[in-house]
Amino acid sequence: PTAMVAPDLKRHAEAEGRYAAERGRFGQGQVLLPPARLADSAAQVAQAHTGTTVEVPSHVRDTVDVQLGDALLFVDAAPIETVEGGEWFFEVDDPSVLAQDVFYRHQEYDFQTSEGEQRVVLRIAFKFVCVGVGVTWLRGVLAAERPTTWPAAIKVEVSE
Repeated sequence: PTAMVAPDLKRHAEAEGRYAAERGRFGQGQVLLPPARLADSAAQVAQAHTGTTVEVPSHVRDTVDVQLGDALLFVDAAPIETVEGGEWFFEVDDPSVLAQDVFYRHQEYDFQTSEGEQRVVLRIAFKFVCVGVGVTWLRGVLAAERPTTWPAAIKVEVSE
């Protein structure tokens, strides 16, 4: 068995401070709202989440069966060095079935221990709400610019 290694909290705080300083645009407690032209529809999507929340790791390639009102939480953890200069891009084939809740975005700076080694990772989560019955595909990728082809997709089947 692998022994648990306690995180070095001082190192974590220093690294988090450096990351925050480099990213400057994210102030502590800053509220990020969608543009005014999207505010009403964004609120409707957020309010449509009346069911359960299903976490879907970015590497999942199976069909996800959910119900109207449920939400998918697209989650990933990537080494910090692969995240620098990148951005998450998403595409949904049928936005009348699945829509992104732009009010929800989680980002967490963390250490991950694997085989006794620690590495710095950035954990992310984005929420998509099942707003209609049907079948659609959700694509997400971390890239420097919006892709023209997508490496993979998650099939989402929404029932009543």
